[in-house]
Amino acid sequence: MKLRATAATAKVTYQIKITLKHIEPMIWRRLLVPAELNLEKFHWILQMAMGWQNIQLFKFRVNNRHYTLPDFGCLDEAINARNLTIRNIMPVEKQRISYVYGENDGWEHEILLEKIMTDTTKYRRIVCLEGERACPPEDCGGILEYQEILAALDALMGEENKEFILLVNGHAQTEFDLNKINRKLKKIKL
Repeated sequence: MKLRATAATAKVTYQIKITLKHIEPMIWRRLLVPAELNLEKFHWILQMAMGWQNIQLFKFRVNNRHYTLPDFGCLDEAINARNLTIRNIMPVEKQRISYVYGENDGWEHEILLEKIMTDTTKYRRIVCLEGERACPPEDCGGILEYQEILAALDALMGEENKEFILLVNGHAQTEFDLNKINRKLKKIKL
């Protein structure tokens, strides 16, 4: 007798959209990730997908609960991110949670669980489906300071030279590169 996999026993993939909040035009990514991924690994995937460098602290915020790593020691009431999966904190479609990267700079992201997929035979790895714009340089001081930097560069050099100046100064590119992100994500072992 052949047993059918149920939603509880089948491999489940989440389609999520992560958006950097409080910035226009929007910076976002759409990803496929395993629902059983622990939150520490999920953090690493978000870092790769968004283009961050993992040099600052992070936390997931769901309602009034915070999930981070205990060795950060920044929140007494925080729950260990290594002990929970994405499915634990996002069990239903259309649920939204917050991902904060860099407390001082305030890089706040919204994560939306767009779709739960149980027939995932064609999705055997983590993948970025699409997105727009590259993230700001991590240590530029936050969204307001980043917008001031871009406005100053536009005024001084014009749009065509802005990316060159950011690259010369060791900062991230201004364009979204789907192939580069997926090359990084492909290296992740599940």
